[in-house]
Amino acid sequence: MWSVFKKQNKIYNLGIDIGTSSIKMVELLHDGNNIKLNNYAQFFAKGDYISTHSGSFNILDSQIANVLQDMYSGAGFVAKRATMALPVFSSFATLIDLPSMGDDELQDAVQYEVRKYIPVPIGEVQFDWMKVDSISNPQKFKVLTVAVPNEIVNRYNKLSKMINIELTTMELETFSSARALIPADNQDILAVLDIGSRTTNISVVDRSIVVMHHNIDYGGASATRTIARGMSIDMERAEELKKKDGMKSSDSNALELIRISLDKILTESQQVLDNYVQEGGQRASKLMLCGGTALMPGLVEYVKEVLRIDVEIGNPFRAVEIPNSLKNMLGVNSPDFSVAVGLALRK
Repeated sequence: MWSVFKKQNKIYNLGIDIGTSSIKMVELLHDGNNIKLNNYAQFFAKGDYISTHSGSFNILDSQIANVLQDMYSGAGFVAKRATMALPVFSSFATLIDLPSMGDDELQDAVQYEVRKYIPVPIGEVQFDWMKVDSISNPQKFKVLTVAVPNEIVNRYNKLSKMINIELTTMELETFSSARALIPADNQDILAVLDIGSRTTNISVVDRSIVVMHHNIDYGGASATRTIARGMSIDMERAEELKKKDGMKSSDSNALELIRISLDKILTESQQVLDNYVQEGGQRASKLMLCGGTALMPGLVEYVKEVLRIDVEIGNPFRAVEIPNSLKNMLGVNSPDFSVAVGLALRK
């Protein structure tokens, strides 16, 4: 399931992020050491594409394939191969403890131990693992394991064939967003909070490696519903209040409802940050915000206050040259493209 691109001087990489309520594509031109944004596209759905409970598509594969094909041809993409993101909620991720041992023994031990944490037969998943050196010691190893059901992997493979794109690899969205937001030579412990439409991902990144992540079954759309119900207004008006005023709203009722919504996300996020410290890691020094809700007014300040951590809005295009023609169109939506950019950055 995990692979790398063969080295070439000039290649076009396409990242495809099929989210719960939108699809994003980013095409990057890799020309030696230079990386340039060649194209991008985003499509918003009226309903949810993916069930957050099963990880399966809510609509037919052919319908998603039609959307992908329309985006590809309509926007004029040229890449012939792509990397796709797998949603965190469709995976099983566990940090396991193992006694110190040699590499050969470790491979067998992980294969055996991981069966205890995957609620399906091991033959029904594809899994990868990584020793987390930063919280391991000579007596005990910490190993991050990630498993994805074959059914999910097979459906993404099927999609790529339906749109005649070579699928080079798939990876969890948290790894993609970390690649986009955090430099490869980073030496700090950072956190990434990706607030999507239906769910939120919180990750701990040690240097440039995702060492812990967690999916929260609450996102921007959940907050909108809370506002709509609490104020007896329609979803459109609630979404406007959230996006326009956010945590700077002068309406005390709206402000309290937004705060309640954010606290659900931040409480679980704090637990993840604390868990990493309890596992022996250092506390994250900064948190990067991304996702569709990242630009909500007052969010940076509120997250900083609640989690007591330095916070900034992540820029997934930090290492990418953006033509002026695309820069003007992309505007303030860039944090929402973190996963797609990270996929296209993969070499």
